[in-house]
Amino acid sequence: IVLAQEPVRYLVLMAADTRYPPFSIRNQTSFSIEMGQFGTGSFFPLRSFQDSCFTWKEPMGEKRLTIRAHGKEFDIRLDTVDVVETFSFAPVESPVVTSKSLSTPSKAQRKRKIYALVTTEGPTKVLTLSEKKFKTAEKNMLSEEDTIKAEIQQLQEAVLALKVEMRAEQSQLEILASRLPEMQEKWAPTLFVEVIEAKDLAAADSSGSSDPYAVVSVGKKKAKTKCIESTLNPRWTETLELET
Repeated sequence: IVLAQEPVRYLVLMAADTRYPPFSIRNQTSFSIEMGQFGTGSFFPLRSFQDSCFTWKEPMGEKRLTIRAHGKEFDIRLDTVDVVETFSFAPVESPVVTSKSLSTPSKAQRKRKIYALVTTEGPTKVLTLSEKKFKTAEKNMLSEEDTIKAEIQQLQEAVLALKVEMRAEQSQLEILASRLPEMQEKWAPTLFVEVIEAKDLAAADSSGSSDPYAVVSVGKKKAKTKCIESTLNPRWTETLELET
């Protein structure tokens, strides 16, 4: 709150309740009102057709606002949205009302009403006060606009979460790729080859026989069976083990 008084300007700072975001108030009535946080007893004026931002102050009891119009006070809950509340009062002749200057209402002005509607604009709630009934189309339009804004915000949050997830997965893949050679060396797969027999081998010595054995190779790895003497039809029935 900035108070201008030449040649000095004063800046008044007030402690706010940061657990609850501030909200906007739109006075669309033809008279001034006073408003304050419920239970605090502190009010400040809001002129006709003026908008203001309200911030919660400690101590915080309930999320209720007290409106004072022409000497009558009524409380508005800000927990409900898109619900029209109606308040009757008897206005005085003067459109400007303060807590110190209240006059008796005239007979011609006994029945007046204020319609209060709480809507949302993104994360901010808006309290609109009006002397006219809110049209259904206007309420639906506000609700539809709020829904679209909420959906857009949800999509933006989903895209952001997806980007974070993709970055995390990419980082994990890079870590795994850097450790792949180490993992391959440490946990190399083992190949088991079962060598059964051979038939009609060529003779390798002068007696027309041979002492055959079998060699299995995978890359640079090799394994050899036992040697069976003096036969051209050896039967090994042996399992060889190679680390690939």
